[in-house]
Amino acid sequence: MKWLRAILIVLALVSPVAAQARSAITLFQTEQAAAQHCPSDQVVWVNLPSGLYHLRGERWYART
Repeated sequence: MKWLRAILIVLALVSPVAAQARSAITLFQTEQAAAQHCPSDQVVWVNLPSGLYHLRGERWYART
């Protein structure tokens, strides 16, 4: 299932809508700051050079 998630992420990153969203991304220094800014959303950790998203509980969350 991780391969399917990876494919969906790549497709989302290359779509025109994703390009607009990336230009509007707000970067936060801490997970707490992100959670306070958008309390009803899920916080994800993004590796900017690779464009990969990491969810809480995954190996690279808060480590990239």
